[in-house]
Amino acid sequence: MPGTLCKRYVLDAKRSRFTVQVFAHGVLAGFAHSPAYAIRQFEGEMSFDPQNQADCTFGMVVNAASLELLDNVRAQDREQMQKQLMEDVLEVAKYPTIIFHCTDMTANQIAEGWFRTQLEGAIRRMASPGRSRSTPNCASPPPSCAWLAISGCC
Repeated sequence: MPGTLCKRYVLDAKRSRFTVQVFAHGVLAGFAHSPAYAIRQFEGEMSFDPQNQADCTFGMVVNAASLELLDNVRAQDREQMQKQLMEDVLEVAKYPTIIFHCTDMTANQIAEGWFRTQLEGAIRRMASPGRSRSTPNCASPPPSCAWLAISGCC
C-alpha cells in the first residue's frame, strides 16, 4: 500500500518468553489442573505500522516437540503429562510443527516507540486446521531495532 510505514521485525527467541496453557479436557483432565508449557523453539516475524494497523502482520512457527512443562509436579506425573501431550494431544510424530497466523491485531502505545499488541488468529498443526484465540503481549522495539521480543500466553 502506498505510504505505508510498515517495519519488519524478526522474533528473537532468546530474548522472548512464550507459554501456552492447556486446559484440562480429555486425556489431561485426570491431573485436575491446567498445566502451563514453555515454548522453547520458535521463529516468526511481524510487520508493524502504528499509523495503519490494518496492514500489520504477525506469524510464528513452533517446534511442537519443544514444549516443556513448567508446573511443579512429581517427576512421574511430569513424565506422563509430557508424554500424553506429545503423543495424544499434539501428535508430534505426525504434526511436528505448529503455525500461528494473525488475523486481527490491535496495538496501544505504552511509551515513545513502544506498543503493546493483542493478536487474534488461527493456530494449526501442519495439515490439520483449527481455530483458536491467542493474546500474546508483544512490545515493539524502537525504530532503530530490528528484533522483536514476545512475552505472553496462548
